[in-house]
Amino acid sequence: MKGRGRKRAACSQYIGDQVIYEFDRLIDLGIPVTRSMLFDCAFDAPLSPESPNILSMLDPYYNREIRDMINSAFIKRVLHSNNIVLRKCTGNLVRSTAHIITTHKLIAYHLGEVRRKFEAGVYEEARIENMD
Repeated sequence: MKGRGRKRAACSQYIGDQVIYEFDRLIDLGIPVTRSMLFDCAFDAPLSPESPNILSMLDPYYNREIRDMINSAFIKRVLHSNNIVLRKCTGNLVRSTAHIITTHKLIAYHLGEVRRKFEAGVYEEARIENMD
């Protein structure tokens, strides 16, 4: 939110702008963005040629290096100030074909084993309850 709180240090503002730029770039490419990816981006942003020593700069308010200020709370503040909400993955996960085939084989093996035990008389139908 603009206009509230103290002004950000120029180096902190630069890193925040780089994080937002990277966020927009990844979204345009269709890559799901996580907070840890943006955290890595915040450390990689100062490596650009126009800002060679930004990580060793001091924040004037806290009087400590910017490198020590970059954490998940920093990323959260940058995202919040730009009205960005990261969504968590929900729903069914995509499984590989090999995993699906393995699951079907395990189920078939188990059902075959149960059928053989019924036929051998190990299991009695009157004592087994169906748990559908």
